[in-house]
This record gives sequence, structure tokens and C-alpha cells, in this order.
Amino acid sequence: LEQPIPDVKTTFSRGSCSSRHRRCTAARMALSPQPVHHLGVAPSKSSILPLVYDNNSVELDKRFFDPHLHNQDYYYVLVGGGLSPYIPDSPLLPVHFKPGKKPTAPSEYMPHMFKWELHGKYYDYFLIRGLTKGLLPYISKKAFLLERSGKWLLFKKKSDG
Repeated sequence: LEQPIPDVKTTFSRGSCSSRHRRCTAARMALSPQPVHHLGVAPSKSSILPLVYDNNSVELDKRFFDPHLHNQDYYYVLVGGGLSPYIPDSPLLPVHFKPGKKPTAPSEYMPHMFKWELHGKYYDYFLIRGLTKGLLPYISKKAFLLERSGKWLLFKKKSDG
């Protein structure tokens, strides 16, 4: 990107959002505690697995929008790259993983399917939105909490993990 990212706070207000405008996702991020500034602790090109247990938004209807499933993508734009397991496998898109190189990850809509033995080895960081019962002890076995912002928690995998 050669042009600076506009200040979303000056462009949108909470009252201007409606379910018809996709740009409200950006407004939502600017108006509430979000992970983007905390992801700055992760070095460029880090591998981050988002686990979004709470995808609710005050402004957007979750039947039609996924307001928080792609918040980690702002990190990739701001720091210049990284590993996201959720690049769609579509011949219509210009970006693809090399055959056999796509990291495993639970479905974006099924974060509760995360298992250390299946997914943990591919990622350095775990961005979690909305803790569920039993998640904190499970994730803390092999990762430690780096940052917290509202419902977002950023964990870093332990060196021995």
C-alpha cells in the first residue's frame, strides 16, 4: 500500500452503520476495543490463528455478516504479511497456497474444534475473541497471554510448545 489508510473514526459514526454497508466492519473496529494495535507486538510475517468464539456485533446482523472473522487481516496489511489459514481455495482468486503447504486450522465457524496436536504447530500466535468454558486452561498449556483488549486476547506459543 502506498497510500495511508484513512482514519476510520473520522469517516464513520456509530449511528451511520446499517446492515447494508460492509464498510461498517471497519467502523466497528474503530469504535470498540480491537486487536489491531495489540497485534503490533507480533513481528512481521507471523503466523496467527484467529479463534473467534464471539462473533456478535451491535451494528451488524450476524445472519448476514461476519464482523470479526477477518479482523486479523488488518494486521497483515499494517505490518506487511503473515500467514493466514483462511485464504479461500478458489481458482478465481490470485493467491493460493502451494500444494501441501496450507496449514491446518479449524473452520472459521468452528473454533471449538481447535486441537493443539492438529493445529498448534503451524502458528506462533493465537488471537481469541470471547473466552468459553475450559478454553483458558487449554490454551494456556502451550501459550501465554500477551495482550488483552475488550473481548480480544492475544496468546503467544511457548518456546517449548
